[in-house]
Amino acid sequence: MLAQKNPYISSAYQQLQAVSRDREKRLEYEAREKAVLDYNQMMFESEQKGLEQGLEQGLERGLRQGETYQLIRMVKRKMEKGKTAVQIASELDEELALVEKIHNAINAGHPDDSCEKIYDILCGQDVGDLANGKERG
Repeated sequence: MLAQKNPYISSAYQQLQAVSRDREKRLEYEAREKAVLDYNQMMFESEQKGLEQGLEQGLERGLRQGETYQLIRMVKRKMEKGKTAVQIASELDEELALVEKIHNAINAGHPDDSCEKIYDILCGQDVGDLANGKERG
């Protein structure tokens, strides 16, 4: 038998035999085992819930960022045509304050900067709701 060859297994086997003979010890053992299993299940479920919430938040953030990139692209195109922030806001039906922030960020960088660089410029400034993920109304 394996228990005879390994002292750790032998010790565990002897304890199991003792617990099996004593009803009160067996009930204590089963209660401890149930508590460990319940704790492990609770931790697993909490981890799964956290992963799901993280995924949802990441997707929402990605969508908002994509919408902002698209708005930056449209503002850049209209600026290339010589339009003002007021005209662009009106044509895109966006808040003037947001379009002005994008307009200023584009002017602050190089005109050929990517949407990602412009976005980084916007997030580096005090842009209010834009930095908090509430770019569009």
